[in-house]
Amino acid sequence: EPALIAKVRELFQSKTCFSCHVVRGHMVGGSAGYPDLTHVGSRTTIAAGVLQNTHEQLARWITNPNLVKPGNKMWVEGYLKNNIKLTQDDIAALVAYLESLK
Repeated sequence: EPALIAKVRELFQSKTCFSCHVVRGHMVGGSAGYPDLTHVGSRTTIAAGVLQNTHEQLARWITNPNLVKPGNKMWVEGYLKNNIKLTQDDIAALVAYLESLK
């Protein structure tokens, strides 16, 4: 839905997600070596195979990736380096959007 995509685009920019992640056809960005999220909704696992790709686990991963995989790149190079803080509304929007990417 357009409103959700607009909110997530704003989050990808303001929270610097685009500096590592790309969603082809929706958002430009990304660097070699970081996950391409274009079809993340169709994957069976997330977090490099550590978690099943369910609504709850995706929310858990986005909320605090360091609790799932201590010291991972998303936590160190993203959340810590850029002082990323997400609200519950941010997390809900990101999860809904990522789940739609089949």
